[in-house]
Amino acid sequence: MANAFFKNADPEKRDIVTEFIFDFIKRFSSSAKKMDIIFDVIHHYDQSIFRKAFQLYLRSNSKVEDFATINWIDKQHVFSGDVIIGDPKAAKWRNLLQLVEETNLGLDGISIIKFIKDQIEAEKRYGERKFLSRRW
Repeated sequence: MANAFFKNADPEKRDIVTEFIFDFIKRFSSSAKKMDIIFDVIHHYDQSIFRKAFQLYLRSNSKVEDFATINWIDKQHVFSGDVIIGDPKAAKWRNLLQLVEETNLGLDGISIIKFIKDQIEAEKRYGERKFLSRRW
């Protein structure tokens, strides 16, 4: 529903919509549910603002408990053939890790960095298990 509102926004009002999104993140960063929705909107509306929006979120809320409940990478995927499913997901987590490190959160970012590294390892293990189970 929210995606339809933003997709139909007049291109001339792009700056206003972007500013609304950034203000929304600042205002509601402690609500993981609202952040999950707004990042889904960003994914469908304008991925070019993701980096700035993501770093704004991290500066506004660096609680790993909230971060962990937001669906950062599982937007729509289609896999076929011999793709190891964990590889693309692990790559997305690596991209997020790079953004977190670039944000320079200091001690506040340590738990998020650890969470992301754990996710990367989990995706690798999952992908390897799925790939090997299809082979035998």
